[in-house]
Amino acid sequence: MPQDSECQTFLIFPLVKPVRAPSIFHGEAGDDPSRWLKEYERIAKFNQWGDTMWLANAYFFLKGTARLWYENNEENLSSWEKFQEQQKIVFGSTELFIKEPERELKNRAQKTGKNTQFYIESVLGLCHKVNPKITENEKVSYVMKGVAEDVY
Repeated sequence: MPQDSECQTFLIFPLVKPVRAPSIFHGEAGDDPSRWLKEYERIAKFNQWGDTMWLANAYFFLKGTARLWYENNEENLSSWEKFQEQQKIVFGSTELFIKEPERELKNRAQKTGKNTQFYIESVLGLCHKVNPKITENEKVSYVMKGVAEDVY
């Protein structure tokens, strides 16, 4: 039986931060490469991947057409910057993905009794997709245009 003056042994396990994984990019119609790249970069920063790991890990989060493209062009994808540039060229730039958010923003309206904060955040998200440099006045205009009457 151990005495108070005796040393006791404790097992100490280091805390390991969980590794996060980005979604898979397929390169199919409707896949927004800019949105995927933004998500991928956010996760790469969280995982503290170094510059070389950003490009090396990208392969594992590509499937279908996107993976075939990577395999066929790997020798030309010498840096993360080159990968981003080429992916946007091949799979479409952000401009192709603005039309739907524009339409949605023009028609967005809060439904009576629905959460106001959710409505505001969704409108602001659409504003940012349509124009990342949108002015505060324009944002307010879009938000106010669709606010439910019971909020006033």
